[in-house]
Amino acid sequence: DVLGSRGLGDVYKRQAMAKPNFNDIDWTVETYRQALPVSQESLDDSEIDLMGLISTNADQIKLNTTNDAVASVLKTFTAQAVASLDDLKLVNNTKLDPAYARTLVVTQSFYQWLDTVKDNNGRYLLQDSIISPSGKVVFGIPVVVVSDETLGVAGEAHAFLGDIKRAVLFANRADFMIRWVDDNIYGQYLQAGMRFGVAKADENAGYFLTYTAPASSSSSTPSK
Repeated sequence: DVLGSRGLGDVYKRQAMAKPNFNDIDWTVETYRQALPVSQESLDDSEIDLMGLISTNADQIKLNTTNDAVASVLKTFTAQAVASLDDLKLVNNTKLDPAYARTLVVTQSFYQWLDTVKDNNGRYLLQDSIISPSGKVVFGIPVVVVSDETLGVAGEAHAFLGDIKRAVLFANRADFMIRWVDDNIYGQYLQAGMRFGVAKADENAGYFLTYTAPASSSSSTPSK
């Protein structure tokens, strides 16, 4: 008996496994409600599927509401100015931990810059992709396009680069609820509601980028 009275644990030194770190996150749940009255005459006389149109609009309201809440958190991440493709590479390559997944949420103005910038070989930066919401990727990172107003104001080029799932806690308590309810005056009205909360989860999981075009290198010749 080579081991004798010793167990395997005495022969092979057991190494402690790395322990995950957990952060306490302060978050609250908000309730969002909406009611849209629709007269019975409108339902009867409409040439289109009015109920279907209103329900579709309610789905868009849900998307806008959740996007605005998440965007408000994304804007609080560490600000980083970019003026070139190299600046964007610097954030991606050195400032974000390799363990983080990458998503690039860009405003329309930021996307316009990405869509027109080329590398040193004259090739456009954005590449086609079937897995990206916008159909484009940059450095293999999926690109999501939102309005300028979602992350700032019209004409400003902003973006969030990082791991959204680690960056933002989205506590969904009650999904969007839509139902038609009879009403003695209006005929019917649409009840809609949702309850969720958002909060910053991992402050190192992303950066809030602002693109500013570099100043022109050409200088004007003073008139004589």
